[in-house]
Formats: sequence, C-alpha cells, structure tokens
Amino acid sequence: AQILSQFLHRNIQGLIISPICPGPQRGLPNQTLLNQFKIANIPILVLDHEVKGFSCLFIDDYEAGRRAARYLYERGHRHFVVCWKQGHGPFYFRKQGYVDELKGLSSISDPMYIDELLLPDGPEDGWYKPMQDYLMSALSGRPHPARGQPRLQAQRGPQLQVQPRYEAQRHPPLAAFCANDT
Repeated sequence: AQILSQFLHRNIQGLIISPICPGPQRGLPNQTLLNQFKIANIPILVLDHEVKGFSCLFIDDYEAGRRAARYLYERGHRHFVVCWKQGHGPFYFRKQGYVDELKGLSSISDPMYIDELLLPDGPEDGWYKPMQDYLMSALSGRPHPARGQPRLQAQRGPQLQVQPRYEAQRHPPLAAFCANDT
C-alpha cells in the first residue's frame, strides 16, 4: 500500500500491477487505493486477476509451466520438484502444466521423478524455510514430508505412477520449479 500511495502522489502516467491476492474467493488487497488511481484518470492494467472495473490481462500460466518443464528436461534433468500454493489459480495452472508436460515427455526407458512441495498459507517470506528444509533433506537423504510419501514417477498415460520410496530417494532433485513468482 505504501508504494502504491507513493506512485499515486507522484502523478505517474499509468500502472501495470500484478497484485498478490489472498485467494480466489477473497477481495483484492488495496482495492480502495486502486480506485483512487481510477478516479485520478491514471490507466491501470491488472495482471492475472479479474478486478471489476479495471482492464485485466491473463498470462497463459499452464503454457508457462509446460515450457519450464520442457526447458529443464531438454537440459537432462530427470528428477524434479514443483513448489506451489493452493487456492490461487495461476499457481495451480503453472504447476499443472509443468506436471502434464513431464508426464508427456517421460517413458518407461527414461523415467522421471516428481516431488511436490505444497507451500503454507501466508506471506511469501514464510515459504523460504519449507523450501530450504526440503532441499537440505533432499541433498542429505534425510526424510521430509514432501519426500516421505512414495515418489511420483511420471509416465505416459492418464495418471502418475507411484515410485517406491527407496528407489526415488537415490535420485535427489536437480531441477526445481516454483509455480508462484518466488
């Protein structure tokens, strides 16, 4: 809010904003402040959120996830981790595109392993510790909730196949994708 207020008082010519939204069913933070921009005839473009009364642009998050997966796959990675947060459409679609692309690229002769780290609710600064804990456990072979479940092995077909835990733990992830913007 403080930065937006500074922009409003500096008489900017326009604003492109990708607001952090607490969830799809909750209101947009700083809605009142954005309305002040509108009253001042300052054009606003809101990214990845539908906000009534404002111009909105949606990025193809599913395709972004697919491209990220293909990029990592083409560079030889076969054990992946995807970090994401529930309750926010863009994060879900990025994650799903990532997983779907890996499923399509995998084969029995070239298996892939996917760990999923679900980030906690709350501000982004609360996400760093769970990500750090996961990566430290993955590199050391110690158990972690995201690693404690049987691994998912990406294979062609409608579902991910469960990979026995002892097999997947021999393959620490070398490619990480955060479906959020962190």
